[in-house]
Amino acid sequence: MALSGANRVCGLYSVMLLSITTTEAVAQTSSDLESAVTTGSQFDEALSLSDQQRQDSEDAAILEGEPGVFILRKNEIFVLGAAASSGFTTNPGRTLDTNAEDAYYGALAISAGINTRIAQQFDAGVSIVASGTEYDRGDAPSNRNVISNVYVGRAVFDGEFYVSANASVGINFDGDFNNSTAFYSTGVNISTMRKISDRVFFRPSLLAARQWSDQGEQNNYAFTAASEIIWAPAPKWLVRGHASYTHRRFDDFFEDVTFVKRKDHQFRVGAAVSRQITKSIDASASIDYTNQKSSFFISEYEAFDGGLSLKVSRRF
Repeated sequence: MALSGANRVCGLYSVMLLSITTTEAVAQTSSDLESAVTTGSQFDEALSLSDQQRQDSEDAAILEGEPGVFILRKNEIFVLGAAASSGFTTNPGRTLDTNAEDAYYGALAISAGINTRIAQQFDAGVSIVASGTEYDRGDAPSNRNVISNVYVGRAVFDGEFYVSANASVGINFDGDFNNSTAFYSTGVNISTMRKISDRVFFRPSLLAARQWSDQGEQNNYAFTAASEIIWAPAPKWLVRGHASYTHRRFDDFFEDVTFVKRKDHQFRVGAAVSRQITKSIDASASIDYTNQKSSFFISEYEAFDGGLSLKVSRRF
């Protein structure tokens, strides 16, 4: 009888130990998956920041009364830039809302680029951007990125549309530079600029992109439809409103663990006001709302973001 009692105690202890171990494993897996979702979002933000160089050229053209699909300024092929911003977000990790906590952030970026023309028909350029975002909360995903981009594009159909192709390679670091992940992207974009009135312009665009990473689970295809309204209410002022939808399909986002084929559907709207202080300095304020639905529950989220930024650029 004593032996039987001892066996029961040992059996109960084994069940408890297995339960604790399983719980810890699930928690660890969930944490790893959440971290991977956040890293993928940081890739996208770094790529978006890299695209800003050409937009800056377009904005300058609009302010000077020369709107176009893309304006490449003669004899100003080199550009250097720096930007500082600060703001607030309700979801710094871009993951499941129940895991999100509000945070304030500060961000810095420096960039350099060259833009030129090939055979008087194609625009081409290369750029490099180094950036960093720091959150006020220690558990928020502060990060650093370095990304290089090359593009080629041209106007088609008598200048009515602009088609471009680009390729990027970057490295994403955590806030302490302890961990790094390389990522790569290629994409094709078509856009146009429509003049609604002397001060109002409409810019729709379509984008197809492919992204790879050293973390193979991040490999995906993305398709984006976007539109933007640009209003120049007064000299040196621009007001923007934008909306976009992105469908993203992952090759294999930890399907051996999740048993789900990850597909994201992201809706984003926002507005911004900018003021050209001098030819080289711009200040802006922006607000954005993002809603992402997904077949994988951890990557579903909502986020409200708002911030102020100051940008300096020099062309020569």
